[in-house]
Amino acid sequence: MILWVLYRTTALFMLILSLMGLVLAYGQSHTDDALLLVVNLPTHLQMRDVIILDTTTGVQYAIWRQQNVERVALSPDKQRLALALLSQRGLTLLNVAQLNDGSNRNQVQDGVSNPVWSPDGQWLAHTGRDFRLEGLYLTNQYGENLHLLLDIDSDGVPVWSPDSRGLAFVTEFDNQNVLQTIDIESGVISTLFSTSACIIQVDWSSQLRLLTANHTILVDVEAQTSTSQQTINLESYGTAYNVRWSPHNNTLAFTARRRAQEVVVTGIDDGQIRRYQIDGLWIVSVDWWQPQQR
Repeated sequence: MILWVLYRTTALFMLILSLMGLVLAYGQSHTDDALLLVVNLPTHLQMRDVIILDTTTGVQYAIWRQQNVERVALSPDKQRLALALLSQRGLTLLNVAQLNDGSNRNQVQDGVSNPVWSPDGQWLAHTGRDFRLEGLYLTNQYGENLHLLLDIDSDGVPVWSPDSRGLAFVTEFDNQNVLQTIDIESGVISTLFSTSACIIQVDWSSQLRLLTANHTILVDVEAQTSTSQQTINLESYGTAYNVRWSPHNNTLAFTARRRAQEVVVTGIDDGQIRRYQIDGLWIVSVDWWQPQQR
């Protein structure tokens, strides 16, 4: 009897320690740079996990599971996920899920892609189509009140300004990749920069920046001028997919091929490379756990 009590007490103690470890890991991912990944499950190709990967410890764990997740974005308050879902009817749904209780709201739209939260958490912007009209769209924080912000043909990820008042996006015109911004209240569009080089990612966490295969281009929004500086050579990795800047702007994360089981994290300044194998069949999308909050 005494041994049985000791056994149960020890088991309970170990369970409490395990739960404490999960809570600590969850809290750690709120403070340190960690990756937010969408991965296919090996047992079900349509079922996908949203995974947190701590780039300091390599620990990874799932926070959400749902079918046909194409892209995910975390709200600045870390309470909601915006998910682009492919439905069985071929439509793409914008799903806003509450992490605390699992509830969600759907805004059906044909062709939703690349949802991004505004830094103040009040808006979601994304590219897509509504009634076959392609463009840049805006909804409220619940994925409702959809309206067309700009009629453009762009597959890139729109990027919010730090004050949540404007968006930057890239379009193609005359064999040039053109960087433009739009004020979401007035609708005023400004053309800032154009290049024949492939623009891999746009970042506006502080200064507006463009990433090409081997250069970072800094754009002064007010003066509408730009400077170029050499940075990490992504061409040395072959083809880089899902390239994302870290919230602190000194690290890049990407996959070296389209259906990769490994995510690569490298320092822009020191060139230090870390590789992480994921618990899944392949990586669908990559983002950073800490959104740009202002």
